[in-house]
Amino acid sequence: MLILFTALGANVRPEALSPAGAILFVFLASTAGDIISYYLFYHRGQPLLDWIIQRFQVDPHLVARIEGSYQKYGVVAIFIFRWIEWGYGQVIWLCGLSHMPFPRFLAAISLALFPWSIAWTYIGIGSAALLEQVMRLVPLVFVAAILLASGLGYLYYRRYYLPQARNRRESKATD
Repeated sequence: MLILFTALGANVRPEALSPAGAILFVFLASTAGDIISYYLFYHRGQPLLDWIIQRFQVDPHLVARIEGSYQKYGVVAIFIFRWIEWGYGQVIWLCGLSHMPFPRFLAAISLALFPWSIAWTYIGIGSAALLEQVMRLVPLVFVAAILLASGLGYLYYRRYYLPQARNRRESKATD
């Protein structure tokens, strides 16, 4: 997802896509994905949870306690994990599994995703601009690498090959 958002940033130009349009796109795409995940686990996640409980012999009272805690602190988890980028999908799944009310869920992801969308859009724009600058340097770096390799080859030749060639000539001359 982040690679796609960075690629989107590369297309932010007045003739293609404005920064505001890119931010709106990132926000709507992320929101849609989170809502789909939430509803999948809200309506179809219980069989998966029951299988996990049976398979790993998890205490049902522990599960109930975790669901209760998630009802209270799930919004905080959304805000924290949205910025960490690790475990955010599982946070959304747990929101659905714990049957967090949808208006509360929607408000939480909207408030978490809007600044995140702005940040990632501008990271994408900056990455694309940096990549353009780096790509302009590729021919220069290629020529510099060839010159460096040639210089090192010449130094190697002078250091190792020429003395051996002189020694061979001198030894032939003395024979």
